[in-house]
Amino acid sequence: MSPSELSIQDVGISAIEIYFPRNAVNQEDLEMFDHCSPGKYTVGLGQEQMGFCGDNEDIVSLSLTVTDALLRNYDIDPSSIGFLAVGTETLIDKSKSVKTELMRLFGDNQDIEVCYGAV
Repeated sequence: MSPSELSIQDVGISAIEIYFPRNAVNQEDLEMFDHCSPGKYTVGLGQEQMGFCGDNEDIVSLSLTVTDALLRNYDIDPSSIGFLAVGTETLIDKSKSVKTELMRLFGDNQDIEVCYGAV
């Protein structure tokens, strides 16, 4: 079934996946390292740890991991996707979008629109 053949009842969130980077820093340690007042990150932002990517992870690998998991774990046919929402504050190379990289998971389905930026 092509996206144009779907009815309005087929719209919505069918599944969700989450992935955290392998590395994290304790926020109390980061407050000390950044010479911040105690509690700036832990109390002010409510954070205990902050994840970050190492040299073997980036926004593309994180996005590919969760998108592939969604398609496989929930048996989603890539050709049934008509809109893919991607929100990020991370640039890859300041010109290529994450969507460009994710499209390799959707085979011949090029009928996917994506553009989300206000994160």
